[in-house]
Amino acid sequence: MPEKKGLLARLIGGGAKPATKPKPAPKPAPKPAAKPVAKPAAKPAAKPAAKPAAAKPAAAAPAKSASGAPPQKPAGAMLASSRPANRPQVKPTITGSNGQPRPTGAPPTAPSRPANRPNVKATVKPGGASSPTPQARPVPRPIPRPAPPQTGPRRMAQEIISASGKRTIRELPMQGQRVLLRVDFNVPLSDGKIVDDSRIRAAVPTIKALLDGGASVVIMSHLGRPDGRVVDGLRLRPAAERLTQLIRVNVPTTGDALGVGTDDAVRRLRPGELLLLENVRFHAGEERNDPAFAERLASYGDVFVNDAFGAAHRAHASTVGVAAYLPSYVGLLMEQEVEALSNLLEKPARPFAAIVGGGKVSGKVAVLEALIKKVDLLILGGGVANTFLVASGRSVGKSLYESKMVDDARRILKLAQDRGVRVLLPVDGVVAKEVTRGTEFKVVSTDKLPASWHMVDLGPASITAIREALAPIKTILWNGPLGVFEIPSFAVATRELAKVAAEKADAGATVVVGGGDSIAALRQLGVAEKMTHLSTGGGASLEFLEGRDLPGLAVVPTAGSPYETLPIIYVSPVKPGGKAAAKRAPAKPKPIIKPSALDDEDDESDTLA
Repeated sequence: MPEKKGLLARLIGGGAKPATKPKPAPKPAPKPAAKPVAKPAAKPAAKPAAKPAAAKPAAAAPAKSASGAPPQKPAGAMLASSRPANRPQVKPTITGSNGQPRPTGAPPTAPSRPANRPNVKATVKPGGASSPTPQARPVPRPIPRPAPPQTGPRRMAQEIISASGKRTIRELPMQGQRVLLRVDFNVPLSDGKIVDDSRIRAAVPTIKALLDGGASVVIMSHLGRPDGRVVDGLRLRPAAERLTQLIRVNVPTTGDALGVGTDDAVRRLRPGELLLLENVRFHAGEERNDPAFAERLASYGDVFVNDAFGAAHRAHASTVGVAAYLPSYVGLLMEQEVEALSNLLEKPARPFAAIVGGGKVSGKVAVLEALIKKVDLLILGGGVANTFLVASGRSVGKSLYESKMVDDARRILKLAQDRGVRVLLPVDGVVAKEVTRGTEFKVVSTDKLPASWHMVDLGPASITAIREALAPIKTILWNGPLGVFEIPSFAVATRELAKVAAEKADAGATVVVGGGDSIAALRQLGVAEKMTHLSTGGGASLEFLEGRDLPGLAVVPTAGSPYETLPIIYVSPVKPGGKAAAKRAPAKPKPIIKPSALDDEDDESDTLA
């Protein structure tokens, strides 16, 4: 019976050959309920241990039939569709950690790095793990800042050979810099108008160089002696208007040297623009060299340039104090002044004559002593000559002279005699009853000066003597007027000397002129451009010729120096055998006097009577 059933089954299935009933494909074995490998408690962040290969249920290979053909799927079995019919078959894409697709089988991409992190190469260690090898960072090169030979307060320069020894604006990278520029706009005013603009003209080359170099310029200056108070007659607006005409660039002014409005005006400056601060002497901290005032001024610039030779002998906040807070340079005018005066003293063409005028001897004794050692001829005029006339035994009537300086004058005359230097004093003079316009005047000999008259100018004989004495001279240094230059009737000798100086310059002689009134006389005659050099410094020129240190120049480092200067504290000099001068008490307010001429202590335009 079983055989019949097997035969019947074969006939129904159509099989030609009896075969054993094929075994159905075994179902995938369920995952064994093996306990997962416990994670060590000490390392919770560690990855679980890899499962052994045997633990993974491998699909059983389908049993082959006796004929070797793979078994057929059971009838009625449904296969799940792998994709919709309308979707093409594509290979799966694998993205890297950077979000970009990578081909199948490619190693994982390295994690992305910031743009500012350098790309370093990876090295493979013997164990197979790779780790980035950081590149060695370059050793930073320290900025050379060797210690100066002497610590403490900076020593003043003993001698200045030429301007090339100081750091000038030629070493300054100007592009984008905001330059705090100190100039000397202390010009003579009359009824609010500028009488002589020589000092403004002298500052133009430096200002143009800074503007052309791409810098913005904040200019500061003083005018007159306001003694720390605001004086409307000493504002710098006339100077700003004149500078605008000279450089053809608008020069706005501030209402004060410091303040909120000034801060805002400075911040709004753009390259190629400039701004003029109001008179710095409206603040008492300027002449006291107040560190707080100097630091506030220094906040208006990136670098400091000093081009105010006329104020270089003053240790004020705007000339010395700001140099303690900013890199410091000298301007073209300062360089030119120092170079011209240095060459004059070191290698003058002989014979060498010095002409010294002005009102007082007290500030010129030391320079006269220094000049006696340099010159072959010394010509004296103005109030200076009056003191020497008294020292030589003559009377000067009511003329201005300094009784306390008579002994110094005698000593200088004796020194000149010992060194063979000729000293030319006036032989006649113009005397007046009053030193005013329209007063009565006459010419008399200096041997017979009336007791109640004032000597206000040199006479014709003295002018002739000066012209004859200068005939063989090849180098002339002139500082100060020979009379009361402010009054035209008493400026004859000064104008005649200007003519002689122009003639000597045309003949090839070296002529250096300093002092506001002396230069004004040359400009009135139209011969100023003929001079070898026009010095803008009155007292500064004299102190330089004397050999004294100029504070405004000493604080500027030498050319190419990596050092910046330290703050300099100036104290009153100690006289031999005496004590240091006591600190000067604040001066009482003085009545305001309208400036009719150069009214700074730097200059020589003192009244001669």
